[in-house]
Amino acid sequence: MPSVTIGVPVYNGESLIGQCLDCLTRQTCADIEIIVSDNASTDRTAAIVRDHASRDSRIKLICQPENIGLMGNF
Repeated sequence: MPSVTIGVPVYNGESLIGQCLDCLTRQTCADIEIIVSDNASTDRTAAIVRDHASRDSRIKLICQPENIGLMGNF
C-alpha cells in the first residue's frame, strides 16, 4: 500500500490535467498513488490521463459513465 493517496476529481480538464499530473509525480514523497476520477468529460481529459498512466504506474484512472456532479465525483 502506498503511504499517500492523492485524489484528483476532474471534468473537462484537458488544459491543466497534464500539468497537474506532472507536478504530482515530481513530489519528493515517491510512495504515492494518484487516483484521477474523470466525471464523464467530453474533451481529451481521459486520454491525457491514460497517456500519463502508461508512463507512471502510480496513476490510476476512474471514468464515470455519466456526469455524477461535483460532490459525487469527489
